[in-house]
Amino acid sequence: AAQLVFEINLLHSGVSIYRKDATTCINAKSLVGVLSGYYKIGDIITVYVDNVEDLGRVKEILNEYGTEV
Repeated sequence: AAQLVFEINLLHSGVSIYRKDATTCINAKSLVGVLSGYYKIGDIITVYVDNVEDLGRVKEILNEYGTEV
């Protein structure tokens, strides 16, 4: 989680994560936020990126840690 947050923080965009069954928005640039999401294998998430120019890099980062991004 720490490495994921570190890499996301290198981007200029804000990045938010929503889990399919939750209405809570998690700040992907916050280690506490990511850890409080209690993500586990099989969870379906939606990722919002403020700047479309960073979308490709966010996909690359998430593909390093998960699948089907």
